[in-house]
Amino acid sequence: MDNHTTALLTIIVPAYNAAKVLPACLESLWAQTKPVCVLIANDGSTDDTAAIADAAAAAHPESVRVLHLPHRGLIATRKSSISLVETEYFAFLDADDVMEAAFAEEMLAAAVRHRADMVFCPYRCIYDGVARHVSCGGECHAFADQLLPVRKAPHLLLGIPTFFWGKLFRTEYVRPRIDFPPEGCIPLEDIPVIVPLVIDMPRLAKVATPLYRYAISSDSMSRVS
Repeated sequence: MDNHTTALLTIIVPAYNAAKVLPACLESLWAQTKPVCVLIANDGSTDDTAAIADAAAAAHPESVRVLHLPHRGLIATRKSSISLVETEYFAFLDADDVMEAAFAEEMLAAAVRHRADMVFCPYRCIYDGVARHVSCGGECHAFADQLLPVRKAPHLLLGIPTFFWGKLFRTEYVRPRIDFPPEGCIPLEDIPVIVPLVIDMPRLAKVATPLYRYAISSDSMSRVS
């Protein structure tokens, strides 16, 4: 079955010189319990990232696309990738992180159930390959129980991770409203995008299960330009 025509979710994997970590990242996507489309955005890598991405597309032509770009950094890579999304929802996955197998299934279920424009989940921090604490756990109902939850209850913003990853976005709502900072704005380039976006977002939802594993690593693309 062609996931490009049946999947509801595209998972975007920005990758720059990620040959050592990309295979494990992609394995977590092949293990998803719900069909997904995968868009690997190669940001002008000089290692074997491009070859690994192309091999994945050849092995999974029904679900994987590869975007080869000149090296311009993470902001430009994300902007170019979002413009190619054809599914109802999209999510980001850093090349050195992994998603739990139920990420797509549970996040999509929450999006549909709450008619949410964005869904997020707690994440588990992985230090040097060792799973440690879970961040952003706790209350879920406060987000889905009202329209404009952060505008009406600003303290809720403190419980939302200010990263692109670990979230599911409704394409029709988010794509025309997302406002990226200038290229080269690192680190913390996610914050000026995510914070304004969620403040005026009509419908938010949170999944209680930690579905994203965040690697604390100097090799992360979010730390390498």
